[in-house]
Amino acid sequence: MRIILDTNILISAFLSKRGAPSQVIIFAEKNTVILFSKETMLEFITKILSKKFDSYASTDDRNDYIKLLLRDGEIITITEKSQIAETKKTICF
Repeated sequence: MRIILDTNILISAFLSKRGAPSQVIIFAEKNTVILFSKETMLEFITKILSKKFDSYASTDDRNDYIKLLLRDGEIITITEKSQIAETKKTICF
């Protein structure tokens, strides 16, 4: 199984270690391969390192999280865009 996560999930998981987005990350790390598009990862890095998040975590902590995601995830290239994402199974947390 593979899972694609967007910027909002990645940021929310970082900010709240006990929230649903964090549970998604934990589940994904244990059970699947996390996929990121280049565009999503660039957007995430730009947002998480912005001054807006200075009061939530140190730059070092944010850089460590980025390194963790890059180490454990897989960067993919989007070759085709779709308006609707269909899934065979919905996983609820």
